[in-house]
Amino acid sequence: VAYAAAVLVVVVTLVFVPAVIWGIHQRARHRLSKPFRFFLSHHKTGGGSLARLLKLMFQDSSYVTKRVFLDSDDLKDLATLFDYVGRQTDTLLVLCSREIFSRPWCVGEIVVAQRNDVEMVALLFPEFDPPDTGFMQNYSVHVPGCLDLAEHGILEQDCVEAMAHLLAQESCHVPSDLTDTSMKELVHSLATNGSSTLTRTMKSVKSDSSNVGIIADFTNTETGSSSMVLCYLLRPLLIHSPDKMPVRLQDPVDAPTNLRLVIVLCSNGVFSNLSVLSCIMHAAKHEASYIPVITDANFRFPTPAFFDEHRAVISQVTEEEPDFLLGVLQQVFRAIAVAFLTGRDSEEVLQAQAKEVVMRMTTAGHKLPTLRWVSTMRFTNSSIAAVAKPTAAESEYNRKRASILSAASFADEASVPGPATVQFECDESDSFDDKVYEI
Repeated sequence: VAYAAAVLVVVVTLVFVPAVIWGIHQRARHRLSKPFRFFLSHHKTGGGSLARLLKLMFQDSSYVTKRVFLDSDDLKDLATLFDYVGRQTDTLLVLCSREIFSRPWCVGEIVVAQRNDVEMVALLFPEFDPPDTGFMQNYSVHVPGCLDLAEHGILEQDCVEAMAHLLAQESCHVPSDLTDTSMKELVHSLATNGSSTLTRTMKSVKSDSSNVGIIADFTNTETGSSSMVLCYLLRPLLIHSPDKMPVRLQDPVDAPTNLRLVIVLCSNGVFSNLSVLSCIMHAAKHEASYIPVITDANFRFPTPAFFDEHRAVISQVTEEEPDFLLGVLQQVFRAIAVAFLTGRDSEEVLQAQAKEVVMRMTTAGHKLPTLRWVSTMRFTNSSIAAVAKPTAAESEYNRKRASILSAASFADEASVPGPATVQFECDESDSFDDKVYEI
């Protein structure tokens, strides 16, 4: 009996151990053969810009030797989407913005990853809230589009179980303050599975060697990501012009002392942000040139009603001269904006748009518009007076002359001699009632 048992052990060892080793080998080989290290699952409106920034930074990491899948660059046929997740990806990185679980295709990617034992990591945005029980139990009511996944073999219950499975995994958090340092630490942690720590460096301080600033709503994760993507793509284009490499202006104190140009990133709600308004006012008082850049496909240019509605907000920045700041904001939209839709466009398109920004910044003879500290004011026949605000270049001149201009005697066009020119455009020369003019 003992002899038979020994023979059985030997047989089992010779048969099954090699089989186990072969299975492990095949699994490792399959993993190594997958072309993508990360698949960036995201809701375009809520996380597309951060996804773009992550891809750029992963591509620069020595720890990421494979490609990174981003649909804007890599998806040619929607029918192949789930194959990329299940068969060609090592790690599904889910960017959990506020509405990620309301996007059926994103949830479908999570289901496919779970079925194929693909590693998953949840990257939680600051504004992300886990779904409550009511949402999960009535998922098809809240997200009826999930029923369309049935043709791919994905049922409502599969979606609910996959979401719960994802949230049970170890997660990472998007930094509330997006900086070069915080993003490098995040990318390093993801690339190494948290197995090593990035050597901390001192937070970079502003350099007065630059005379260009970026003004944006940095409280918004997507807009902050767009600003970093723009800097990322500008860096190789401006390698020989370090004075034009922009610094991010979160407060006027961040501005270079020799500020000459600001790049204004236009996103929804940007002109309700007090820091943005303060930086624009600072740029106007320094007569900085400007380039408007649209980073949000849903951005709409402000209407006259917008300026009336936001007068109270603007007054928090400048109580004494809100009309002048309103005038500056209106100036921003007189220049043709550059589209830079980081959440939607491919890297190739974004590189072309970055080159357009550089061309405007550096091309000799290309005169950029300048922000001027002026006001839009209403004149009537009641002989009111308007104060002409001098620019820095004209201040010495204007100190030598009267700053109060009588509005009662203006004709079709009135000009002040010398560098301080005030022009009024009107159709009737005998009345200024209910007309708006600029000085």
